[in-house]
Amino acid sequence: MKDQYSLLQEDLNEFEKTCVPIIINGLRNKIGKEKAVSNPYIISKLDDLGYKGLTQPRIRKIVNHIRNNDLLLLLCANSKGYFLPKNLKELDSYMETMEKRINSQIKTFDKLKTQRQLYLNSMKK
Repeated sequence: MKDQYSLLQEDLNEFEKTCVPIIINGLRNKIGKEKAVSNPYIISKLDDLGYKGLTQPRIRKIVNHIRNNDLLLLLCANSKGYFLPKNLKELDSYMETMEKRINSQIKTFDKLKTQRQLYLNSMKK
């Protein structure tokens, strides 16, 4: 079974592709972090429109596609959901937070590589 992160690496399937313009349309007016919409909210709205069967990992996959293909510029997220920044300060704050998360993940990854080598060295003894 694939985990939710490997799902992000896959191309969109046909159903997900049909959802892209609908999600973009729904996010266009979510300007400002106070108007952020969550994955469950997006899923509910798509269900109401007859697009049933989406999961939170699939919404993240679609959003990742939207961002990486410049389909909706400056799409941000916080703990409450997705939104478009209302100004550069809001965008910069999001980017700063994202950079800190990335750096933390890189540090953890580097430590795991080091620990893996320590483990292998201990097995040789």
